[in-house]
Order: sequence, then structure tokens, then C-alpha cells
Amino acid sequence: MTKVNNITEKNFVDCLGPKEQWDSSLKDAVEYCLGASYPVTIYYGEEDKFNIMYNQKCAEKVPVIRYKHLYELAFGKEFRKVLPHNEYLVSLYKRILNGETEYKRDVPHLDPIKDNKEFEQRYYTYLMSPIRNKDDIIKGMLCVSEDTTDKVLGIERVPNCLTRLIKELTTVASLQITITEIREEESENSENLLYLYNKITDAENRNKIANQEVIKSYYSFGKALIQRFKYYSDKSFNEHQAQIAVNKELKKQLPGTTKNARNKRKERAQKIYSLFNNIGIEKIELVKSFSADSISKLSIKNIEYVKDEVKKTASQST
Repeated sequence: MTKVNNITEKNFVDCLGPKEQWDSSLKDAVEYCLGASYPVTIYYGEEDKFNIMYNQKCAEKVPVIRYKHLYELAFGKEFRKVLPHNEYLVSLYKRILNGETEYKRDVPHLDPIKDNKEFEQRYYTYLMSPIRNKDDIIKGMLCVSEDTTDKVLGIERVPNCLTRLIKELTTVASLQITITEIREEESENSENLLYLYNKITDAENRNKIANQEVIKSYYSFGKALIQRFKYYSDKSFNEHQAQIAVNKELKKQLPGTTKNARNKRKERAQKIYSLFNNIGIEKIELVKSFSADSISKLSIKNIEYVKDEVKKTASQST
């Protein structure tokens, strides 16, 4: 198999066969994997002989996969040949094949490095769900993972930009944001993703320095995405199915946009909504030197850190 540089659908086809022969659940899993902005892995095959496939973020962000991807061409290979020491994940795969869904936090692993001559202790959090064929037989596993090593070991790396953002968000000022107007607009347009998507574009194009207006637009779009996800979840969709349904709805309402553009804007909106929904949308009025783009480039861990610090400062001042 040739070296995988930019992972695309073609790489999955090379491993799984022609796409027209895939079951719908496998198509959904591959679409989800390729469209995700975070590490996602697909394990597929028999209990004692299954292959590992993953997206570009996994190849870039998960240390052991990054190493195996670059030096051993790991994509599509049998799992035991790629990670022969990881019996824990093999045991989880067997449980998934028996119909279970697993969520494991901060699982320790000895990751092989330097041509498998040395090992490094790291920690991962996993969410794993089965991939079924048309006969409802489980044929594989979809795994969303996060490297939580720094959190587990208590390693704090606080970039200067985070300190500056926290300082802005905790500045005592007279906030003039019209929260009621924003909420009324969200209520009226919660299902109109096209309107909210175009509102971001208009705000970005109209005035490049109007950071607060752009951030507000992303916030509203992010809230609408959460509402649509909840809508499908309430209809008994599982998390994976609900996310696929929201992606399809976005594609239908935004026919003139590329998947990459939609995914980037969705990721920005989700991060901005996560931050300001937690600390208060009125805090948007305090943002002076950060754009929606710079905030969205913060990692989830850094956003959680900002949330905690802003709330900590607020509690100390009361």
C-alpha cells in the first residue's frame, strides 16, 4: 500500500472495497470520520483480525498514530501488526462486537516510539460505538479519541494569548449587548441554518474589524446546530446518527458550499458557542483584540481553561 499523505475517501475504498458495496452504516461512519475536525478511528473486520483506519486529524494529533502513519504506513493495516502491544483496545473491540457501547476516560497506554524500541506513557479518552451491516450484524467499530495526557499529569501550558483573552473577558465594563434581541432572533431562525450561515458571511465581509458582530453571528449559528442535534437526539437517534443528520441538513440548506467550508464554519461556531454559552453571551462585548477565527483556533482544552478562569474570577469578585 502506498504512503497515505492526505487521507481521503479513496484510502477507505482501497481498504474496504467499492463504495457501492458498503452498507449505509459503513458509509455514514466513513463520512463522519472524514468530516470530523478531531481524531476519529474506524476498526473493521473479524474479532481476531481487524484493520485500523483513521482520519487526517488522528494522523496529526494522536502521537502513536502520527508515528505509525509517517514511518510504518499504518492506514488500512491489521491492528495487531500496527499496535501489537495494545491488548486493551483489542479487548474493547471484542466487547463492541458483542453489542456494547464503551466510554472510557483517561486510559493509560504505553505508546511505542523510536522504531518500537522505546515506550512512552500516555492517556486517552475513548467513545466507541458499533458499526452494523444491513442485517444488523456488527462488523466494526467507530472510535472518537482524545489525548488527555497533559490533563492527567497536571501539565499546565498557558499561552500568552489565553492570559490576554481571560483578562479581556474579566474586565469590569458597562455591557451594552442587547441579549433580548439576540435571543429573539435565535428563536425565530433556529431551524434556518442558511440564514444564520449567511449572517456570518455578511458580518465577515461587511467589516473585517467588527469582531464582536462576527462572534455573535457564530454564537447564534452554534446554538442552532446544538438545537438541531438535540432535535434528532430526541427522535431516538444515537449521537453518531444525530451528527450525520445535522451534516446532511447543512448540506441540503447550503448547496453552494463545500464540505470543507461547512465543517470549518461549524467547528468555529461550536467552539464559540461552547465558550460564551458557559460564561455569558454578554462577555462578547468585552472582546477587543480577538477575532472569531483566533478564538476558534483554541483547543478544547484551552477553551475549558478560559471558562474556568473567567468563572473563578467572577466568583472571587462577588
